[in-house]
Amino acid sequence: MKTINWGIMGLGKIAHKFAKDLKETESATLLGVASRSESKAKEFASQYQSKWAYGSYEDLLDNKEIDIIYVATPHSHHYENVMMCFDAGKNVLCEKAFAVNAKQVRAMVDKARQEGLFLMEGMWSRFNPALQDAKNDIESGLIGTLQAVKADFCFHQPYDLTSRLCNKKLAGGALLDIGIYPIFLSYYMLGKPVRMNVEAEYYPNGTDKNLVMLFDYENGREAILNCSLQYFSPCDGFLYGENGCIRIHGRWHEANTYTRFVKSMDFPVTKGYGHKPLSFKFEIEEVNSCLLNGQLESKKWTLQNSIELMEILDEVRSEIKLDYGGLEAL
Repeated sequence: MKTINWGIMGLGKIAHKFAKDLKETESATLLGVASRSESKAKEFASQYQSKWAYGSYEDLLDNKEIDIIYVATPHSHHYENVMMCFDAGKNVLCEKAFAVNAKQVRAMVDKARQEGLFLMEGMWSRFNPALQDAKNDIESGLIGTLQAVKADFCFHQPYDLTSRLCNKKLAGGALLDIGIYPIFLSYYMLGKPVRMNVEAEYYPNGTDKNLVMLFDYENGREAILNCSLQYFSPCDGFLYGENGCIRIHGRWHEANTYTRFVKSMDFPVTKGYGHKPLSFKFEIEEVNSCLLNGQLESKKWTLQNSIELMEILDEVRSEIKLDYGGLEAL
């Protein structure tokens, strides 16, 4: 079997999780990693058996054997780093949020198509088997027409100016880091809303801490969403139909279990999966399949999907008048 040679740019917490799952994927090899700290890169490479470790992103991109770069830097830097990869002729999987705004995303997409390179947003939950099967149940009419989505993502983050999550200059805050998940679920199940009502609370430095979102769709459907860096929740997701409900067990965005409640049935049915929660394996397999088959984008999570998701995020930000200053510019 032909394998895809991967490089990782940015070696924070999410990169560690990705590298662990990359090692468990048969069609993938971790060939090179890069950090602005060479010692950090060497430590990471040793932990995950990467052949090369670099103290600069430029050196990673100069490696001709690497097929694709996983960009795992803060999302404030995604646009710049993705464009660097394209200039070096590298395919890219970029961690969500794809960029700071839809303008940047469109520019990234245009560049990928211009250069004939693969690009995908790392919306890994899209490839979760539990979420895919839950959507298949809805499309089969099992719970009747879907009427509403309810989802959240909440945990406690102390106000700490040294934390990326509390740093507005790095586009930190609840929306782009965790709010994107419930917004993704509503988009995946219902599409783009026609109206929204959003309320937000902030840390003292103006970084968004809590958001409550109500999205309205055609035919009276709705999504009830929230995210918080102030308090904990089990992060269950609910899909409400006319004749039943699907509960995606928390944390829903990484679920390996969901339960169907159908009005015509005497008892609920729970479906479980063998994979571990928080698995990037399915996303990696999708990217590898695309590259091995000469596809420049995924059919399951298209570049247009990423543009539309970011347009929704932009609209939420507009509703609460949240900006990231100079990060808005291309």
